[in-house]
Amino acid sequence: MVRWDGLSAQAQFAGVNPPLTAPTLTASGLGVITGLRYAFCRFIDNRGNPSNLSPISVGVQCGRDQSIDDITSSASGILTIESRGHGLSTGSTIILQGILGLPINGQQTINVIDQDHFTIPPVNTPFGGS
Repeated sequence: MVRWDGLSAQAQFAGVNPPLTAPTLTASGLGVITGLRYAFCRFIDNRGNPSNLSPISVGVQCGRDQSIDDITSSASGILTIESRGHGLSTGSTIILQGILGLPINGQQTINVIDQDHFTIPPVNTPFGGS
C-alpha cells in the first residue's frame, strides 16, 4: 500500500513492515515480576504510524504470586507454611512479603513437605521458636 499526503511530489510506501520474528524473552534470578510473560514488538515509522505486531514470543515463567493459608511453628522454631498447590520444590528460593508479626519477610530457601506445605529454617518467633 502507498500513501500520498496531497502535498508531496510523490506517494510513499505506507507504514513499515512488521518484525518478522518473535522477540526472545528470558528470565533469571529473583525479582518482583511474577507469572507467565509473553512479549511482542512493533515498529513506528517517521510519521508515528505503527506496524503490525511481531509474532508473539515463547512464554517465560517468572514465578508466581501465591497466598499463604497458615503458618505454624514447631518447638525447634521451624515454620511450616500451608499454601495449597504451591508447585514448589525443595531448595527453591522464595520471597515472602507482607507477613506481620514474624521476622520472615524476604528471601527464604524452602523444604517441601507435600503439595500444600513447605518449611523454612528456624527463626525467632513470638510463639515458641528458638
